[in-house]
Amino acid sequence: MSGYVQAYKTRNWTGLYDFVSDVGKGGATRELFVAAMQASHGKNFAQDPDLQEFKPDRTKGNGDGFDIYGCGKAERETRMYKGIAVVHGVFEHNDWFFTGWRFTDFPNEPCKALSDPKWEPDNEMGWNRPMEELSNFKLQGIPVHVDGPR
Repeated sequence: MSGYVQAYKTRNWTGLYDFVSDVGKGGATRELFVAAMQASHGKNFAQDPDLQEFKPDRTKGNGDGFDIYGCGKAERETRMYKGIAVVHGVFEHNDWFFTGWRFTDFPNEPCKALSDPKWEPDNEMGWNRPMEELSNFKLQGIPVHVDGPR
């Protein structure tokens, strides 16, 4: 997981591709994936935040894998955000890959809530589709296959 977070933090989209699950990639090639990430994560007018840190706390089974909840920090257009985040991990091709991440709530739920052993998310995230960056790229009229793996 540290490689996944580091790739986001350094905006190494080529490297991030190697950590993303088949569902998360949605059939996109490395080149299309990198283009979609660049379009969504610019320094100015960014659509999506860049994950900067993630400290796992607990996991919960969800669909094809596990939701990993923890304290996350992210940056969007030089503004920092912190709160409870979730990363979805799946085991495929004899290794662990990630379908995506996001904060659990907006405004962000404070990380201190994780100190309660009874804490649970308000709702379970759905991870059966490509990463939002790829879906947004498709909506911009860029031809990219994001309907799932072929």
